[in-house]
Amino acid sequence: MRTRRGLEEFYVSCERSVFRRARRLLGEEEAAKDVTQDVFLRALKIDGKQLCSPAAWSYRVVTNLCLKRLRDTRRRAELLSSWLPDESREDGPDARLLLHRIFEQVPTDLRDIATYCYVDELSHQEIALILGVSRRTVGNRLAAFHLLVGDYLAKGARAARPLPDWRFVQPSGAAGG
Repeated sequence: MRTRRGLEEFYVSCERSVFRRARRLLGEEEAAKDVTQDVFLRALKIDGKQLCSPAAWSYRVVTNLCLKRLRDTRRRAELLSSWLPDESREDGPDARLLLHRIFEQVPTDLRDIATYCYVDELSHQEIALILGVSRRTVGNRLAAFHLLVGDYLAKGARAARPLPDWRFVQPSGAAGG
């Protein structure tokens, strides 16, 4: 959809159906608006001549984006509930703040690997290919991530202390990778 006219025609013909599909899958109007916008931003990046059916393309893209958003929300909730002590398990603002605080403290490379694994649901092999490291390194770094987060929570995460350097945290029975 490189031309302005092509994108306008595509938008006029598909916007309502894209929005309705997103709202039906997500159940929230604001989230549906966000996904609808994402669909048309993606349309800007493709060559419209390669599409045999823009309506089919938009239906596939909106469905995939909505499912990804739902999966990400579910995975974040699962991660949060597994990390929080029983008395803190909730979906309220305190839980989200705690998760945000944890991710601020975790080194970027460990946070990225955890996100690839738990949010994007990539395998260790896929993560290794993306990062250019071995599968064992991915496993060791995930184990270090779990140890850091577990220690952080056990010692009272609400105190907002910085986490130790992850390179010095060794998973039990693992050599550095």
